[in-house]
Amino acid sequence: MPEGKASPRERVRFAELARLAAETAIAVGDAIAIGDTAIITRKRGRANFATAADHAAERAIISRLSAYDPRIPVLAEESARKGLAAAERLWVVDPIDGTLNFSRGLPFYCVLIGYVEDGRSRAAAVHAPRTGETFVASEGGGATLNGEPIHVSGVTRLAEAFAVA
Repeated sequence: MPEGKASPRERVRFAELARLAAETAIAVGDAIAIGDTAIITRKRGRANFATAADHAAERAIISRLSAYDPRIPVLAEESARKGLAAAERLWVVDPIDGTLNFSRGLPFYCVLIGYVEDGRSRAAAVHAPRTGETFVASEGGGATLNGEPIHVSGVTRLAEAFAVA
Protein backbone atom coordinates (compact mmCIF):
# COMPACT_ATOMS: atom_id res chain seq x y z
CA MET A 1 0.00 0.00 0.00
CA PRO A 2 1.40 3.40 -0.84
CA GLU A 3 2.67 5.56 1.97
CA GLY A 4 -0.30 7.63 3.06
CA LYS A 5 -0.77 10.64 5.25
CA ALA A 6 -1.82 8.55 8.21
CA SER A 7 -0.80 9.90 11.60
CA PRO A 8 1.48 7.77 13.79
CA ARG A 9 -1.58 6.79 15.85
CA GLU A 10 -3.50 5.77 12.73
CA ARG A 11 -0.52 3.77 11.49
CA VAL A 12 -0.53 1.77 14.72
CA ARG A 13 -4.28 1.18 14.38
CA PHE A 14 -3.97 0.12 10.73
CA ALA A 15 -1.10 -2.22 11.62
CA GLU A 16 -3.29 -3.78 14.33
CA LEU A 17 -6.12 -4.25 11.82
CA ALA A 18 -3.68 -5.83 9.34
CA ARG A 19 -2.51 -8.20 12.09
CA LEU A 20 -6.15 -9.13 12.84
CA ALA A 21 -6.80 -9.69 9.13
CA ALA A 22 -3.71 -11.90 8.86
CA GLU A 23 -4.48 -13.94 11.97
CA THR A 24 -8.05 -14.44 10.75
CA ALA A 25 -7.03 -15.35 7.20
CA ILE A 26 -4.45 -17.84 8.48
CA ALA A 27 -6.77 -19.48 11.03
CA VAL A 28 -9.68 -19.78 8.62
CA GLY A 29 -7.57 -20.64 5.58
CA ASP A 30 -5.69 -23.39 7.37
CA ALA A 31 -8.98 -24.87 8.62
CA ILE A 32 -10.54 -25.16 5.17
CA ALA A 33 -11.23 -28.82 4.46
CA ILE A 34 -10.08 -29.75 0.97
CA GLY A 35 -12.86 -32.34 0.79
CA ASP A 36 -15.59 -29.74 1.37
CA THR A 37 -15.90 -28.80 -2.30
CA ALA A 38 -19.57 -29.50 -2.98
CA ILE A 39 -21.06 -26.79 -5.19
CA ILE A 40 -23.62 -24.89 -3.16
CA THR A 41 -24.27 -21.70 -5.13
CA ARG A 42 -24.01 -21.27 -8.87
CA LYS A 43 -23.58 -17.67 -9.96
CA ARG A 44 -23.12 -16.40 -13.52
CA GLY A 45 -21.06 -18.49 -15.86
CA ARG A 46 -19.94 -22.08 -15.93
CA ALA A 47 -17.04 -21.73 -13.50
CA ASN A 48 -18.56 -19.15 -11.16
CA PHE A 49 -19.80 -20.92 -8.04
CA ALA A 50 -19.30 -21.19 -4.30
CA THR A 51 -18.54 -24.34 -2.33
CA ALA A 52 -19.60 -25.35 1.16
CA ALA A 53 -16.08 -24.32 2.23
CA ASP A 54 -16.62 -20.80 0.81
CA HIS A 55 -19.72 -20.37 2.95
CA ALA A 56 -18.15 -21.91 6.08
CA ALA A 57 -14.98 -19.82 5.71
CA GLU A 58 -17.02 -16.66 5.21
CA ARG A 59 -19.09 -17.32 8.35
CA ALA A 60 -15.91 -17.94 10.37
CA ILE A 61 -14.25 -14.76 9.07
CA ILE A 62 -17.31 -12.61 9.76
CA SER A 63 -17.56 -14.08 13.27
CA ARG A 64 -13.92 -13.27 14.09
CA LEU A 65 -14.01 -9.75 12.62
CA SER A 66 -17.34 -8.95 14.29
CA ALA A 67 -16.01 -10.16 17.65
CA TYR A 68 -13.19 -7.62 17.31
CA ASP A 69 -15.54 -4.69 16.59
CA PRO A 70 -19.20 -5.35 15.77
CA ARG A 71 -19.62 -1.75 14.54
CA ILE A 72 -17.48 -2.41 11.44
CA PRO A 73 -19.66 -3.98 8.73
CA VAL A 74 -18.35 -6.83 6.58
CA LEU A 75 -18.79 -6.88 2.81
CA ALA A 76 -18.32 -10.53 1.89
CA GLU A 77 -18.51 -12.17 -1.51
CA GLU A 78 -20.99 -14.91 -0.75
CA SER A 79 -23.38 -12.91 1.46
CA ALA A 80 -22.95 -9.40 0.11
CA ARG A 81 -25.35 -6.86 1.57
CA LYS A 82 -26.44 -3.78 -0.33
CA GLY A 83 -25.55 -0.30 0.83
CA LEU A 84 -22.19 -1.11 2.39
CA ALA A 85 -20.16 0.68 -0.28
CA ALA A 86 -21.08 4.00 1.35
CA ALA A 87 -19.88 2.91 4.80
CA GLU A 88 -17.09 5.03 6.32
CA ARG A 89 -15.25 1.86 7.25
CA LEU A 90 -15.74 -1.78 6.43
CA TRP A 91 -14.07 -5.12 6.00
CA VAL A 92 -13.97 -6.56 2.48
CA VAL A 93 -13.71 -10.36 2.34
CA ASP A 94 -13.30 -13.05 -0.29
CA PRO A 95 -13.29 -16.29 1.73
CA ILE A 96 -11.76 -18.37 -1.06
CA ASP A 97 -10.35 -16.45 -4.01
CA GLY A 98 -9.81 -19.16 -6.59
CA THR A 99 -12.75 -21.41 -5.78
CA LEU A 100 -12.37 -23.28 -9.07
CA ASN A 101 -8.77 -24.20 -8.21
CA PHE A 102 -9.80 -25.10 -4.65
CA SER A 103 -12.65 -27.32 -5.89
CA ARG A 104 -10.25 -29.22 -8.13
CA GLY A 105 -7.61 -29.73 -5.46
CA LEU A 106 -5.18 -27.23 -6.97
CA PRO A 107 -3.14 -25.22 -4.44
CA PHE A 108 -3.65 -21.83 -6.09
CA TYR A 109 -6.33 -20.17 -3.97
CA CYS A 110 -6.24 -17.80 -1.03
CA VAL A 111 -8.23 -16.06 1.68
CA LEU A 112 -8.49 -12.27 1.22
CA ILE A 113 -9.37 -9.79 3.97
CA GLY A 114 -9.09 -6.04 3.57
CA TYR A 115 -10.01 -3.05 5.70
CA VAL A 116 -11.32 0.09 3.99
CA GLU A 117 -11.76 3.45 5.69
CA ASP A 118 -12.95 6.65 4.06
CA GLY A 119 -12.90 4.90 0.69
CA ARG A 120 -9.23 3.89 0.95
CA SER A 121 -7.62 0.52 1.53
CA ARG A 122 -5.86 0.82 4.90
CA ALA A 123 -4.95 -2.74 5.86
CA ALA A 124 -5.06 -6.15 4.22
CA ALA A 125 -3.96 -9.76 4.39
CA VAL A 126 -3.83 -12.51 1.78
CA HIS A 127 -3.18 -16.07 2.95
CA ALA A 128 -2.56 -18.95 0.55
CA PRO A 129 -2.98 -22.04 2.76
CA ARG A 130 -1.55 -24.62 0.39
CA THR A 131 1.55 -22.62 -0.58
CA GLY A 132 2.14 -21.26 2.92
CA GLU A 133 2.36 -17.64 1.79
CA THR A 134 0.88 -14.79 3.81
CA PHE A 135 1.04 -11.24 2.52
CA VAL A 136 0.21 -8.42 4.95
CA ALA A 137 0.15 -4.66 4.39
CA SER A 138 -1.01 -1.55 6.20
CA GLU A 139 -0.99 2.11 5.34
CA GLY A 140 2.29 3.58 6.51
CA GLY A 141 3.52 0.17 7.64
CA GLY A 142 4.75 -1.36 4.42
CA ALA A 143 4.14 -4.90 3.26
CA THR A 144 5.48 -8.31 4.23
CA LEU A 145 5.55 -11.85 2.90
CA ASN A 146 5.62 -14.36 5.76
CA GLY A 147 6.85 -11.60 8.09
CA GLU A 148 9.70 -10.43 5.86
CA PRO A 149 9.51 -6.95 4.27
CA ILE A 150 8.79 -6.84 0.54
CA HIS A 151 9.16 -3.92 -1.84
CA VAL A 152 8.05 -2.89 -5.28
CA SER A 153 10.47 -3.21 -8.15
CA GLY A 154 12.81 -0.34 -8.94
CA VAL A 155 12.31 -0.90 -12.68
CA THR A 156 10.98 2.26 -14.31
CA ARG A 157 11.10 1.32 -18.00
CA LEU A 158 8.53 -1.06 -19.46
CA ALA A 159 11.19 -2.62 -21.71
CA GLU A 160 13.07 -3.75 -18.58
CA ALA A 161 10.00 -5.10 -16.80
CA PHE A 162 9.10 -8.75 -16.39
CA ALA A 163 5.47 -9.82 -16.02
CA VAL A 164 3.84 -13.20 -15.65
CA ALA A 165 0.28 -13.80 -16.80
